[in-house]
This record gives sequence, structure tokens and C-alpha cells, in this order.
Amino acid sequence: MAINTDSTFPALNTTEAEEIVTELGRALDSHAEWTEKFRTMLVCRSKPKPTDLRDDSHKRTVFGKWYIAQANPNIRDHPGFAAVGENSERMHTLARELAGCVRDGTDIKPTQYKAFVKSDEKFRKSLRKLLSEAWDFLRYTDPLTGVMTRTAMQKRLDEEQERVRRVAQLCCIGIMDLDHFKKVNDTYGHQAGDKVLETIASYVKQHLRRYDQVFRYGGEEFLILLPNTTTANAKRVLDRIRRNIKRQGIKVSKKKHLSKKKMEKVMRKLMFGTATHGVALAVGFALGVYFLPVLTAPESPDASVLEEMAAEAIFKGDLTRDLRGSDFLHWGEGTVSITQSQIIHEGRLAPGPDYKLYLVKEFVEHEDEFLPIKQVARVIGDVKTFDGFLIDVPADVDVAEYSTVLVWCEAFSEFITAVKYR
Repeated sequence: MAINTDSTFPALNTTEAEEIVTELGRALDSHAEWTEKFRTMLVCRSKPKPTDLRDDSHKRTVFGKWYIAQANPNIRDHPGFAAVGENSERMHTLARELAGCVRDGTDIKPTQYKAFVKSDEKFRKSLRKLLSEAWDFLRYTDPLTGVMTRTAMQKRLDEEQERVRRVAQLCCIGIMDLDHFKKVNDTYGHQAGDKVLETIASYVKQHLRRYDQVFRYGGEEFLILLPNTTTANAKRVLDRIRRNIKRQGIKVSKKKHLSKKKMEKVMRKLMFGTATHGVALAVGFALGVYFLPVLTAPESPDASVLEEMAAEAIFKGDLTRDLRGSDFLHWGEGTVSITQSQIIHEGRLAPGPDYKLYLVKEFVEHEDEFLPIKQVARVIGDVKTFDGFLIDVPADVDVAEYSTVLVWCEAFSEFITAVKYR
């Protein structure tokens, strides 16, 4: 299921989202009850209710009264709420015509009934859309901090990567890690730690643009997504957030207070990176900035060329994202085909700088497994494209002497992906 990343609800807390779900659910139920009674009246040709014949019949149902009296601003001010009202009024206008036919003893034309059914479905769809948006908020929101979860983050980063591929715009991401957080829990208790997480997450959300997003990546780690943001602006925004948070004391209870000095230790660093053609960098960058030059990378080989070359393969293997050393920034997917003279990848890699292709004699899936044997692994060449690659095997290399193809980021000693082909 796709995440609704264009939510037009304001920033909500979990309680507010639960209230919205409850109210909209009841509204949908009340309409379903009205519809069942109305259709029974049509089928049985029983006397219509007077309210169904009135010009303002859309205001007389249980749903209509709820709609008019709606006091919850999070629902009332949602742009989709007006569409729900318009669809309800249009549907009741058609229902009034049908009720009039029953009252007058005249036949209902198939086109009249079909128009009513179509209008009713459009109304329900507009109401369900609001309900689904509120449910998505609950489903993908961390209940403690109110920011989006890691599950939502992965989907959102995939969507953003596709977007920047299409329009070639900058996108920056940041990782915020709270230093010494374990000491906060050990010294002040886990409730105090929860208060710190909640306060900091709330501050970050309130000091970003509406379309920026914050995700809880781990226990005390957060990812910040800044679409359409230059490297310089991202550094300015993230560093300002870091400085301002560490200047604040946090009251964790009536008797306990984290001083500014302690918060300076907690917020000592904010790590971030940038991406141009795909979300790619973050972890381990301290306060450094690395500009990923994917926009100037060569175009990936044509898919038909890759397919033709792969047909000559003597070995094949499939890349997956679920390797121990892969994560949301370091991954590969697709098929790797090996001939005696070429290694062909049909699929995608998470973009990044200074990728190398290695052949290894034993399968590894993490940097802690690869680093001890890196000196005896064979470098095949540079990986410069991320939607498939075609790399020549040196003449003195026998691919049958190895078992695994591995992609490695030399710049930051990061494992990207690997596949065992024999």
C-alpha cells in the first residue's frame, strides 16, 4: 500500500488522529445505515420518509447533521471535507428524485438509479479518502515521538528517489543521533529518556517546512528529509536545529531537569548528507558534507544491451535488499550475470560515490566479513551507473575461481550488496 505523502491534515498527534478515525468511521457507518433503509424503500415501494423529499434532505440525515455541526478543526479545515459535503448534496438530490418517483407511483428509469448509485459511490470514496489518510497517519506514525516510522521512511525514500530521477532536483537527508542517550536513561530513567525523544522530535517538526519530513530511524536516531534543498541550505538548517536544541534544558519531571550543559553533550553532532539523482548518503558523515555527483554520471547501458549480454552468462545470481550489511541507503536488487569476459547487472543500486566491483572466493554480506579478506579479493572495476552496469573482466581473471560478486563503497568503507553466483 502506498503511503499518502501529500497529507493535507495538519501536523497531528496520535490522540488527534485517533479522534479523526473514530469520527469519520462513525460518519461512514451512519451513511451506510441510511443507504440500506433508502434502498429498501425503493425496492419495496414503501412510503418515503418526508426528510428524503425535502430540498435540504442532505442536511436531515444523521450524517448531514454531523457534517453541519462538525467542530473538529482538523476535519473541518481539511480541503477534502468540502468535497465530501458537495458529493453528499449531489447524491441526495438524485435520491430525492427516486423518492419522488416512489411517492408518485411512477417508474424509476435505469439511468436515474445508475446515476444515484454512481453518485453514492463517489460520496463514499471521498469520505473513505479522509479516513484512509487518518489511518495512514496512525499506521506509519511513531506513537511516542509523533514522527513517521522507519517503515514509512523506506517507502518515502524510494518515492523521493524516483522523483529526483525524473526532475533532476536536489534532495538532502540528515541523520540526527542523540549522543550519550543511554546515560540519560540510566541516570534519569526511561520516562525521562522518552520525554527527551518526544521534546526533540517535536522541536524538529516545528522548525522545518511543511513538506519536509522527520522519521524515527532507530531508538535515538532520526532521519530528516529535505526535498528541493541545496547542500548549503541543508547544512544551515540542520546545524541551526542542532545548536538550538543543545541550548535548551528539558524538564523531564517536577524534580528532574536536563540542563543546557547536559543537552550540549546529547546534541554534540548532527550527521547529514545530500543526494541529487537519488537519496543515498547519511550515516557516518558527522558534520561533513558530501555532494553526490550522480547528475554527471554516465547513462546506464540500454536494457536491451544488458539483456543480450546476459544471455551469454555462465553464472547468474539475484541481488536482494535483505542482506545483513544492506540498509535503506546501501542496497542492490536485480540479476547479476557473469560471463568469462563481462559482469552484467540488470536492476538497481542505491546511488553512491566511488563504488568498486569485487570478486570474492567466499560469500560475505557485511563489511565486518569483507574487510578481513579485502586484500585477497579481486577488484574488477568501477561501478559508475546505478540502473544496471556492464563491466569488463580483466583477461587474467578466471571467474570460476570465485563465488561472489560484491559492490563496495571505497570512499566510506561501506558494504552495498553482494550475490553468490556459484
